[in-house]
Amino acid sequence: MGLLALAAIGFHPADGNAANLRDHERERDRRVKIAPVDQSTGVAAGLVIAYGHALRPPYRFKYAGSTLFVNGVQLVPSPIAAEDDEKVRVLVKDDRRKLLRELERVQARAKEMFEARRSHEEILQYVKSQPSVVADAKWEGERVMVFRLAGDKHFMHMLQFQGLTQKTKKQAQGTVDPQEVQKRLIDQYERDLASGVCLFFSSDNGVMRIADPRAKVVEIMEKGSLSKEDRERAMLEVFPMNRIAAYDVLANYMAGEWAQKRK
Repeated sequence: MGLLALAAIGFHPADGNAANLRDHERERDRRVKIAPVDQSTGVAAGLVIAYGHALRPPYRFKYAGSTLFVNGVQLVPSPIAAEDDEKVRVLVKDDRRKLLRELERVQARAKEMFEARRSHEEILQYVKSQPSVVADAKWEGERVMVFRLAGDKHFMHMLQFQGLTQKTKKQAQGTVDPQEVQKRLIDQYERDLASGVCLFFSSDNGVMRIADPRAKVVEIMEKGSLSKEDRERAMLEVFPMNRIAAYDVLANYMAGEWAQKRK
């Protein structure tokens, strides 16, 4: 799914299957090779991390279609997420494909309602009014909705509204322009970086706004006495809100990238 649907869809087994998901997250090969292009202009503050690679400033964001890049590095969709999506498309049956297309429609409408400043209750009622597509929908916080696909009793799914900017009432009266949405997202990322924030784009298409983690990450990765298990445990403590971010760093850490001087 592209950025213009919702920021990400995560697949989360319910109940006793949570351990299986954690094993899959841990064992998934998240190594991604990148070839960033140094920029002469852009945002010089903050830090961008892509799948565990710490990129050098200045930063320039750019869209090519629905794909977001920074300094020539693809951010959304991530190569890992794109690969997983393609595997799903190959494996799922025709009826499943039809259901996923319907889910895209529901996502797009929910996004439009969110940007138009419709209430959480209104958005939830809309999603619940699509029983042939979703079931058991509920909000988990201000920007996350969880639900099950119709007929699926074993997996919980997640819609993340992270990175979406709500429109003013005046803007909400018009038609959503995809390029305008992209421009607003880039503007927001640039403002975040200018304020000194770290933007971490993880391989599951997530994006976090966090404090600079370089000192803690370098300490963990350069401590030779740590076992693999202890290093993983310590990294999960650095990124408690996103396990995938921790696995990204463990898979793609390069000392030269992370040792860059902080301004």
